[in-house]
Amino acid sequence: MSVSFNNILGLLISNLFSLWWVWLPVILFLILKNLWIGTKREEYISKIEWTVLEIKIPREIKKSPKAMEQIFAGLHGIYKYPDFMDRNFNGFVQEWFSLEIASFGGAVHFFIRTPEKYRNLVEAHIYAQYPDVEISEVDDYTQLIPEDIPNENYDIWGGEFCLTKPDFYPIRTYSEFIDPSAEEQVDPVSSLMEVLSKLDPQEQIWVQTLIRPIGDEWKKEGRRYIDKKIGRRWGLGDELIDFIDEIGEAFSDMFSGRVREPRPKIVVPRELPRRVPRQVELKGPGSTLTGDEWQVLSAIEKNISKIGFETIIRFVYLSPKEIFSKANVSAIVGCFKQFNTENLNGFKINKAISVNGGFLNKKKNYRRKRLILSLFKKRYFPLKSKYIKYLKPGPFSSAPRCFVFNIEELATVYHFPGAPVVAPTIPKIEARKAKPPVDLPM
Repeated sequence: MSVSFNNILGLLISNLFSLWWVWLPVILFLILKNLWIGTKREEYISKIEWTVLEIKIPREIKKSPKAMEQIFAGLHGIYKYPDFMDRNFNGFVQEWFSLEIASFGGAVHFFIRTPEKYRNLVEAHIYAQYPDVEISEVDDYTQLIPEDIPNENYDIWGGEFCLTKPDFYPIRTYSEFIDPSAEEQVDPVSSLMEVLSKLDPQEQIWVQTLIRPIGDEWKKEGRRYIDKKIGRRWGLGDELIDFIDEIGEAFSDMFSGRVREPRPKIVVPRELPRRVPRQVELKGPGSTLTGDEWQVLSAIEKNISKIGFETIIRFVYLSPKEIFSKANVSAIVGCFKQFNTENLNGFKINKAISVNGGFLNKKKNYRRKRLILSLFKKRYFPLKSKYIKYLKPGPFSSAPRCFVFNIEELATVYHFPGAPVVAPTIPKIEARKAKPPVDLPM
């Protein structure tokens, strides 16, 4: 007697429901655990005391963005992996910083929003690299903007950036803007400063870079990619991942009818062991990789050799409706496109968050305008993370669209402009403050 598929399926479903006392408590426990931890994390974040610091720069800065890179290296020291109680009962979440550049009618200002307990740390590292700057606590400028924008008088446009390729691919960094043969060097933020300084007195543009320190988890993907390209393996896990990838591609080809070209065989030199250390030294093109491919792998290896931060970059443009110009939005996007390279990484707009054009998107755009303004004012950083173990999303939730930058990439997109930047509306310190002489009579 043949048994139909429906009979087999009904039998399986019946047995599954008869064992509800096994799987239902597990599901309920996981749901309650996620609700509990989510609530505790929200409470933890709500108790953090924040402060906004404004940094006024001197008339001339002779240091390169390398100085800012050293500041970020020092700020990475707040990274902490919590213990069992902090993770599961206290709702600990790794704190973050907000690096901000704001133009109010063409006057460009630099801000850093930090937890109050790290204020001294931030000031110490900035003064160590830029001793002539002035740092002062100021009111949060974002709170001066009403919550009901856009309204009948004012309009807003904004968005978030994301990367065009995986995180381990680097963007074009400040070291690539330097031409040793040129008399004048190019500052990566010079175009952004120029755009911000050209605004109408009633216009505002805010640019926000949120950074949260992470460990070395993000580097594994890049090392695995390099090892795969040059034919090296340093663990059974990589071979298992390759095997699963091959099965997935085979099933995809079978259902799509696509004929896949045979994958070229990678030749492993005999003198190299099958298992090698994680750190790979790239010496030059081999028999299976071109010179351009080796340059890409070298850039990836350099990128993952430095410490990293989870990063979110947002921008907001506010203006009265009668002078509102989307050209300013395009100009900001263009300033970040200068960091793009064809064979490595670059910026693109995260369409899930950003405001889009078009008449049919009018209602959706209104909601997104309110959303991007709210995210900016709260300096919202997702409480889930792809690379922090205790913050990894569950099986039914998606990872946020933040990305990883190392300290060199961060210093490229956020640093105090140097001598090549001549934007006249950046407030600068006219005279240097000095301590009184020790022999001054009192």
